[in-house]
Amino acid sequence: MLHGYKLLRVLGAGGFGITYLAYDANLDRKVAIKEFFPRSHVVRKNGIEVVPGSESQGDFIRNGLECGHRPGNVIKAAV
Repeated sequence: MLHGYKLLRVLGAGGFGITYLAYDANLDRKVAIKEFFPRSHVVRKNGIEVVPGSESQGDFIRNGLECGHRPGNVIKAAV
């Protein structure tokens, strides 16, 4: 479980993200979750944490994460 979601499988991946099929325990249903993962700018640390690939890419990542946390930009849909 990760933040109330059980990740079931990867639905797809592209240049800026990975989409997962997950189970939302609070809603008792499956949902799709988009993870911000611009693979040319980040690396995965400890198997779960996403960090900038270099110090110079930190601003790019922070801006992308900030956009994703604004109301209306949360990407979660019932499946």
